[in-house]
Amino acid sequence: MYKKILYCVALVLLAVSCGSSADKGDKKEETRATVVGSLSNSDLEAGKAAFIACKNNSKELHACKTNVAEIFAKYYGYHLMSDDRYVPYDQIFGLVSQSTEWEELGFASDQEVLIQAQKNANNGIGTLAISAKGSHSVAVVIKGALSYSNSLGLDCPNVMVLRPKRFNKSFVGKGINYAWSNLGDVKIYSLK
Repeated sequence: MYKKILYCVALVLLAVSCGSSADKGDKKEETRATVVGSLSNSDLEAGKAAFIACKNNSKELHACKTNVAEIFAKYYGYHLMSDDRYVPYDQIFGLVSQSTEWEELGFASDQEVLIQAQKNANNGIGTLAISAKGSHSVAVVIKGALSYSNSLGLDCPNVMVLRPKRFNKSFVGKGINYAWSNLGDVKIYSLK
């Protein structure tokens, strides 16, 4: 009888121990996923809503300029920072184009570049589309499918855009053609 009780206790401890080990493994995966980035559209939507609220509540014309970098960090897990601060959207081009951590894929007017941009985003590789002139506006390429643009004659990657002036027109999950009508000055960059 005593042996049966010890045997039962040993089985219970073994079962609890195995369950605990599995739980730790799950938590380890969750932690790793958080470090890599969420790759979650709900985080993008929440970021867009926070940006719109920031713009609505700000009295400054050029407020909320770091939101793109903050959302990119949450989504991809890579921090676009300089001097321990998130970089304003209009400085991202300078940071990315001069960094050895990023590679220029080419101009967004090239179909092969657009295809590679979407593949990279779908594989969790941080990817940005940036206007190389003027305001240096930025689109974050996100997971999704290419969608055909009749006006451009190209299959376009899925993006998130925060519009600094027409902030209520910011969007998540539309083609890059909704960000720019001419992709000739837009460059695509991906993390290496």
